[in-house]
Amino acid sequence: MAAAAFARSIGLRDYSAFTAVIEGSHIAATHIKSPKTARLQWLMSDAEIADFRNRFVTPTMTTQETGRHRNTIFAVFSGAGVKPFQPDGPEAGPIYLREVAMRVTSNHLKKR
Repeated sequence: MAAAAFARSIGLRDYSAFTAVIEGSHIAATHIKSPKTARLQWLMSDAEIADFRNRFVTPTMTTQETGRHRNTIFAVFSGAGVKPFQPDGPEAGPIYLREVAMRVTSNHLKKR
């Protein structure tokens, strides 16, 4: 799957931030020349997508997994001080470490 398509599917609209995470070797992907356009593009295998899903989460993914509204997810993250993943410099967009984000979300849901 094209990394751009995967990024959109998990709610990431800023593809350049997602690409920066790939290029920083924090997410595995393969850089190939598109046979259609002859341009270089990032592709992600099913295994690479599964690895991403095991390590990271986005608000869209959290919404899908918990059934909670996106604004609720952002409020929970903000209230608990959960910050987006920030590898070696600029923020990578709304990508969070799964372990931290889901622990906070789970604790919030238990209180209700």
